[in-house]
Amino acid sequence: MSRIRPENKYTEQSLTASAIFMSILYVFALSIDIFSFYSHHSSLEMFEFWRALSLFSFDLLVVCPPVVMLCLNVRLRVDAFSRDVDNVSSSPK
Repeated sequence: MSRIRPENKYTEQSLTASAIFMSILYVFALSIDIFSFYSHHSSLEMFEFWRALSLFSFDLLVVCPPVVMLCLNVRLRVDAFSRDVDNVSSSPK
């Protein structure tokens, strides 16, 4: 099934937005990792906290792309369904 031009434009915009978001998240995760590596923590708990936060940030980078694509796919299906319903309700009888 081919998609019409507005859906392709929406897909491109969504993928661009998700790529920008992933880039920002990567810089944030890398900053946390560098901070936790070079800072002198006052206790072992603080070191473990920053290390866990850093690892969690990198885990988000792995999980986010499939979630973004899933949300994008659901959005396209909902748009296509609403367009089909509009066509059926406005078609002449």
